[in-house]
Amino acid sequence: MPTAGKLVAAIMFAGLGALVTYLIIPLFPEGTNFGWFMPGNALIGLMAGWIVAGSRAGKGYYSATGYGLTAMVSMVVWGLLIYSSIEMVERSIRKMYDGPVDAVVSVFELGVDYLRIIAVPEVIVFLVIGGIICGLVTDFFAQRFP
Repeated sequence: MPTAGKLVAAIMFAGLGALVTYLIIPLFPEGTNFGWFMPGNALIGLMAGWIVAGSRAGKGYYSATGYGLTAMVSMVVWGLLIYSSIEMVERSIRKMYDGPVDAVVSVFELGVDYLRIIAVPEVIVFLVIGGIICGLVTDFFAQRFP
C-alpha cells in the first residue's frame, strides 16, 4: 500500500544512490564503461527506500536512524550483487568460466572486488550520513502524513 513514508523514502534513497555514483565513478580504472550506472543506482536506491525504509517509517526518530542505515546497507549489497552478476554474465558470454559453479563463485568474488574499490572513507561517510538523513526525513513525513 503506497504511503507518504514509502514515497519519500523511495525518492530520498534514489537521490542517495544517484549522488554516491559521483563519488564512486572516479575510483574505477580509467576507460571503464559505466553505461546505465547512475540510473541503475538510483533505481536500486528507490527500491531499497520503498521496501526497506518505507515499510518501517513512522516509528520515531531513533528507529529512523536504524532503518535509514539498514536501507543504505541493503542498497549497497543489492548494488554489489546486481553489478557483479551483470559482469559475470558478460564474462560467461565470452566463455571465461569452466562451468556454472565457477560463474556463481565469480559473482561473490567480483562483489568483494567491487567492495574493495568503493570502500574508501569518503564514500562510507557519505553513505552513513546520507542513510541517516534519508531515514530522518522519511520518518518526518511518515509521521505527519500517515
